[in-house]
Amino acid sequence: MQPSRLWIALTRPDNLVTALVVAAASRERFARCHLLHENSNWWQKVDLAACPALFDEVHRVDKVPTCRGLRDLPRLHRGLKNRQEALRALEIAPSDTIVTLAGITELSAALASAYPGVGKLLCTTVKKYHDASRPYSFARYRPTTAGWLRRRVLEPRLGLRRTVHLKPWRGGGDGVRLDRLEEPLERVFGAILLLSNDGTEKPATAGANVQASPFPSLHDLRGWLTEPEAAHGRPGKVVFFGTPFLLVRNLPPEVYRERLNVCLDGLRRWYGAACELVYRPHPAETGEPQMLDLRDFVIEDDRQVAELYFLQNFRRIAAVFSVSSTVSRVALNYGLNGYALWHCFPFDETAARYFRSLMGRVPPEFEVHTLDRPPTIYANPRDAAPGRPTFLQVLDGMFDRSQPVGSASANRRADPVPSLIPAGS
Repeated sequence: MQPSRLWIALTRPDNLVTALVVAAASRERFARCHLLHENSNWWQKVDLAACPALFDEVHRVDKVPTCRGLRDLPRLHRGLKNRQEALRALEIAPSDTIVTLAGITELSAALASAYPGVGKLLCTTVKKYHDASRPYSFARYRPTTAGWLRRRVLEPRLGLRRTVHLKPWRGGGDGVRLDRLEEPLERVFGAILLLSNDGTEKPATAGANVQASPFPSLHDLRGWLTEPEAAHGRPGKVVFFGTPFLLVRNLPPEVYRERLNVCLDGLRRWYGAACELVYRPHPAETGEPQMLDLRDFVIEDDRQVAELYFLQNFRRIAAVFSVSSTVSRVALNYGLNGYALWHCFPFDETAARYFRSLMGRVPPEFEVHTLDRPPTIYANPRDAAPGRPTFLQVLDGMFDRSQPVGSASANRRADPVPSLIPAGS
């Protein structure tokens, strides 16, 4: 019998650290570990050779092109067909296990369609699970042109699980979408791991094979992280991640600039004597750094994704700041001292509600309310709660649940789980 292998699938490199933690935790369970990722522009800044050597093989699958109507339909058909052929050529065995961190309606669904008889574990956030499962009304949403063609024509023809792509009837702009699988996620994946800041969030409607978990921490990679020789003896880094405030105008630029300069001055007072101050521009920033007082700050404009930056600088980073970016939350979950400064800005209540929803359940020290004193150094909430399962502990228990579900047909159900699409749509 062929030894079982682990296949970890992801779309963008912001999930690469999670993939590394999964691979490190599975070395004794599986004979080999394969990384499968979508070959997009996001990966051009990624040097996998600089990451811990946890993948035996790396496979790249071409990204499927977008489709906006009938004229693009042949191109979309070719992209979907080529991707399915590339996935089937991998010859993933029934004894193997697939862990997918990829987009639910794209690479994850394509793998589930190509290998219905292989055990699959979906690892996603509580928000994405909610977005992929919550009811919707056709009084508010209608199928997109490309989505209707894809679901009615291409996916049945190619043996793909059907997807749903909706947009509002009115307003919302072209970028507002509801994208999901037609089938409930529990009918596609044998087990589902729901990640949240505190590791306790799980919808009441979720089944037994849906388990809540904290995000993985970089501490979970202890033993695999290596510190560059040049880092020894150097001061710690205090890193500020910028915001494209000329593009995202939730405040007038001059107001945002004035408040941000006050915050940067606070970082100079608190950390300037002992730490290296770093400003990392957002990829969408244009002239923002030239408008700010960045005295004593080193500008690092390599456009590397924050998750990999944390991985490669984990031992040197003393603190991570942003106004309202999710990188502060990522730093928190990775085991770093992450802080959000949005309370120090005159945002309206609508923006404040959005920031609270974006950050989720965070410790009180995470949110900086005043610049009169330095923020409190805090322990990671998981370390402060003995008895709470870690990501590694939850993951280990979920492997045994990730058995195949449903039948070999991508669009046939073995039990009466209702479709997310009303009959006759």
